[in-house]
Amino acid sequence: MATTSGRGDPCQSKLAFRLDPGPRPAQHDLQDESKLKACGTPLPLIELKITDEQVNELLDGEIGEFRMRSPATFTSYRNQPEATAAVLQRGWYRTGGAGFRDKKDGLFYIASTGSRT
Repeated sequence: MATTSGRGDPCQSKLAFRLDPGPRPAQHDLQDESKLKACGTPLPLIELKITDEQVNELLDGEIGEFRMRSPATFTSYRNQPEATAAVLQRGWYRTGGAGFRDKKDGLFYIASTGSRT
C-alpha cells in the first residue's frame, strides 16, 4: 500500500490506494504502461472524488483536487475551527493534492501533491 498527502501536519488524513496485485490484478497490467503510472483505486471504506473549488465533482479525465472521506477521517482540529473549516467541507477532507480518474478503468492518477500552509 502507498500513501500520499499534501500536508505535513500530524492530524492529516492520507489517501490510501491499493498497489499490491492481490485482489485487483487488472490494475497492474505490465503490458499497459499507462496503468503502471496509476495509483489504483481507494482501499475499502475510503471514498475518493475529484472536485473543483466549489466541491463539485468533476468528470473522469478532468484534473481537480482529491477529496476523501471515510469512517476514520478526523472530525476537527482541536480548538481550531478556522483550520477545520479550511480542510473539511461538506464532510469531505481537502487533501491539497490534484489528480484525475481515468475514463476507461476508473483508476486514479496523481498530477500534483500540492501544498497548503
